[in-house]
Parts: sequence; C-alpha cells; structure tokens
Amino acid sequence: IMKYSLILTCSVLIFFSCNKETPFSGSIEITTDKEVYKTGDTIIYEVNNLTNSIASYSWGSMSNFLPDLYKFEDNSWIINWSQVCNEYNCFCCNELLPGSSLKDTFVLDFENGIYRMGITFIMEATGKRNIYYSNSFTFSSVNQP
Repeated sequence: IMKYSLILTCSVLIFFSCNKETPFSGSIEITTDKEVYKTGDTIIYEVNNLTNSIASYSWGSMSNFLPDLYKFEDNSWIINWSQVCNEYNCFCCNELLPGSSLKDTFVLDFENGIYRMGITFIMEATGKRNIYYSNSFTFSSVNQP
C-alpha cells in the first residue's frame, strides 16, 4: 500500500507541474510622439508589447499596422476612420514578440477634435482578439504649443 501511495503522489505532482501555464499578463502600449497635431502633420507612433504573449496583427499597404481612428464625440469614442481591407492592401499576420516594439507613421487630414488610435491584436496566450488604444491626441487647424 505504501508503494502505491508513493506512486500515486508522484504521479499527481508530475501531472500538476507539467500542466502549469503562465497566465496572460500585461498590455500593449500605443503612444504618439505628440499630443497636438496640425492637419497634415505626420503622426509618429510606437507600439510596445508589454505582455508575456506573442501579439499577431494585420498589416496593410499604408502602414505596418491597421489602426482604427476614434474621435471623441458626445462623451464617447466613435470610429472615425478605418483602412479599407481587401485582398490587395491588407495582409495577415505579423507578430510582435513580448518585450518588443515597432514604430510607424501615417498622415491623414482630420477635422478639429480629440482622437485616439485602436489596433486589434490576437494574443497567442489566449487566442482572443483584443483592441488596444493609444493616448488621446488633438487635431487643430492651428498649431498649438
């Protein structure tokens, strides 16, 4: 009986030690180089994978990422611009490794207002799609300090 107890205990310990998965943690940080832009300015932004998971994303002919642009209106964030994807200008999938970052740019003409970017990633650790948002920034027809 002692022998079987020892074998059973060792088997249980091995099973639980082999099936340990690190839970998903962290976030993806998206930051712009400025807080105020004039229409026509180049937006430079950086995407940092601060998670413990590979983050897969689609990319397009316009940029490394396919950010959606949200405008703050009536106390909520509303999608204002999104790149149209078809088989000719959007591609899947690139990977952003944990701890890595990538810079990108885009230039678009916007109305005055407060905006933020959202980029969708598929996190390998969970298999789920997550949207991560940038800091908010302002477009103004006149440069502000």
